[in-house]
Amino acid sequence: MTNPMTLERLRHCRDIAATVVHLHGDQYLPHFEKMQKEVEVRERSENVRALAAKFANPNLLKRRSKKLSGHANGAGT
Repeated sequence: MTNPMTLERLRHCRDIAATVVHLHGDQYLPHFEKMQKEVEVRERSENVRALAAKFANPNLLKRRSKKLSGHANGAGT
């Protein structure tokens, strides 16, 4: 079983990487930069997903759901 890397966990890892840079020097900056980029990508993805959900038309979703359930039962062909 895999454990998904949530945005919260990514942010926590980024914060740890920042602390390591602060305590042990710039040689660890690439690790911080990688984590920061991962956080930014995930945030952007979640923002786009939320925006799509905001504009989703419930009426279209209902029609699509009915159409799919009709095909599953062998109807609609």
